[in-house]
Amino acid sequence: MSHTVHSKPNLQDVKFVCKAFEALGWKVVPATTCRSWAAADAIKKYAFVAKNPQIGSNGYDVGLVPEKGGVRFEHESMLPVDSIFGKGFSLLKQEYAKLKIIDQVESNHGTYGLEKLANGIIQIEVEMDVLV
Repeated sequence: MSHTVHSKPNLQDVKFVCKAFEALGWKVVPATTCRSWAAADAIKKYAFVAKNPQIGSNGYDVGLVPEKGGVRFEHESMLPVDSIFGKGFSLLKQEYAKLKIIDQVESNHGTYGLEKLANGIIQIEVEMDVLV
């Protein structure tokens, strides 16, 4: 039997949460319902839904709920959150952080280099002019 899992991985900006999901191969759709256990649609409508690209028993969608202090995730699942997003949301957090850093650098007219290391770590080198 499935149940609604609420998670708040301390990600503040819904725009970058959506971009992080999309970078991991999910499609984000505004104002819709989630695909959940037994392929039934959840009754609750969410501000955004991250549509899981997997089909079958692991293909649960995630409702994104922007709140003061961050974005809350809701999904119907018997599976632990780690099985969907990586241990401690590591994959999603890594992508979110990368996108936030790149946005800051670009909005301040800086440059960056990006390298994904063999162990999965993303290394970003940033060059920006600093005014004192």
